[in-house]
Amino acid sequence: PSTLEQDHRELRGAAFLASRGGLERSWRAGVRVASRAYPDSSAIDRDAVALEASWERSRLEGGDLWLFHRSERRVVADPETRPSAWSHWSEARLAAPAGGGAVVANLVSEVWRYDHEDGAYFDSWRLDTETGYRWGDLLQVQWQGLLTVEHLAAGDSPETYTQVGLRGSLESYAGPFSGVVALELGHRWYRNPADPDLDLLDVDLASDQLLASSDFDYVEVWIMASWSLSDHLAIDVTASYHPERHTEQDDDVALGFGSARLVWRP
Repeated sequence: PSTLEQDHRELRGAAFLASRGGLERSWRAGVRVASRAYPDSSAIDRDAVALEASWERSRLEGGDLWLFHRSERRVVADPETRPSAWSHWSEARLAAPAGGGAVVANLVSEVWRYDHEDGAYFDSWRLDTETGYRWGDLLQVQWQGLLTVEHLAAGDSPETYTQVGLRGSLESYAGPFSGVVALELGHRWYRNPADPDLDLLDVDLASDQLLASSDFDYVEVWIMASWSLSDHLAIDVTASYHPERHTEQDDDVALGFGSARLVWRP
């Protein structure tokens, strides 16, 4: 165990009610509970209760709508070590037929409210939107172009930012190749970007200035696909590459991973 990664035990449970599965409309609602214990650091033991609901409408002639919301209360054993909090996650997805394709829009809202704030835990509201157009045939090849906008409002925290990007993707779920390939180009602006002339020796370690980041351009490539070599043999590939080019060159970073599996399916 380390400071960031500690042994823990967790119990979870959930109970839901759901509609009987109509083709056009369906819903489900319920409660989730969880209790996590850290043997080496009982001060951060926590219990959580969440209420969750979703509703979906799908029409054969086109036009899909999916709504989801979850509110969770997280209570920490010692609130002076780590504050207890409320979190609220809302999501909406819409696809409306238009000109042989579909206008698509996705919206995600994530809110965190802590009983008290500190440098590591602060109230925030993240809003993530995607709007664009989708065309093609899902049984063959489907294309999608989106404008993405993400904003994190975190009060006076230097983590507050706005991000805008353009994303293109290809989807196919028939034939020897099935999966998704996506490419996004964008830029992120921080409200309080890092000061390149800041002398770290003259700044208190508790200062928010040390947490500030510099604005950056980014590229993100995402692949999740399966390639059938025969009726029983396939290669599954998952990969991501995300380089960032900051206004301060020392902040430049590139993150990526890749995984390939040879799969036999009887």
